[in-house]
This record gives sequence, structure tokens and C-alpha cells, in this order.
Amino acid sequence: MASPVKYGEIRVHLGIRVRGVPVAMVADQLVRIPEFQYIASCVGTFELICDVHCRDLAHLGELLTERVRRVNGVEHAEALTVTEVLKDTYLWAGFRDAEPGIEERIIIPPSATPGQPPSRDRSTNSP
Repeated sequence: MASPVKYGEIRVHLGIRVRGVPVAMVADQLVRIPEFQYIASCVGTFELICDVHCRDLAHLGELLTERVRRVNGVEHAEALTVTEVLKDTYLWAGFRDAEPGIEERIIIPPSATPGQPPSRDRSTNSP
């Protein structure tokens, strides 16, 4: 796949700190913004990590100042703008075509203790 950055598209990894409201409430508002391609809650410096695609810098500026920073609960948004894609093999199982064995999931039962191997569940989506 060709790098979208080479064709002028802006790709941004956006870290968002949330204060005063539940993280899920902020995520629910961000999900509605079409430029957001990926939103994940996380632990660390940011409560949300997002991937955003914009047409150009003006579009990115408008997105951040007029929409993202106005979402109730967004305390801080830090944009890491992609300048060049050096490797892109990052595929989530949910976004690729079904492959043999893709239905296999690792299930960690609530009663599992640290050091015990997880059980394998092959019953999900089995033919």
C-alpha cells in the first residue's frame, strides 16, 4: 500500500487527557467525528489514543481547535503528526479478512492465577 503521507494526506496519532467526566463519555463524542479512524482507551500519559486522518494542515487545525478541544472532558490533546510511514504491517484481526484459525481466541478465566497458562477456546465461530 502506498503511503498516504506521500500524497499530501495528514496522519496524526492523537493523545488525549480526560478530566472531570468518564473516559467513555469523551470517546462516545469522538466516535462521531469521521476523521477519527481509531480510538482506544489506555493507561499511561493519556486516557485515549487515537488515529486521525485529515486532508491537510488547515483541516487538522480546524479539527483540533473547533471540534476535539471543545469536547466536554478533553483537558489536553497532543498531536503527533506522521511525516513518513516507514513500515505498515499493523493489522487488527477484526479488520482483516477471515483467515483459517482467526476464530481462535485465548480465554483467561476469572479464576486463573498468575503463572497458569490460559485455556484455548476453539468453539467461537467454528464451522
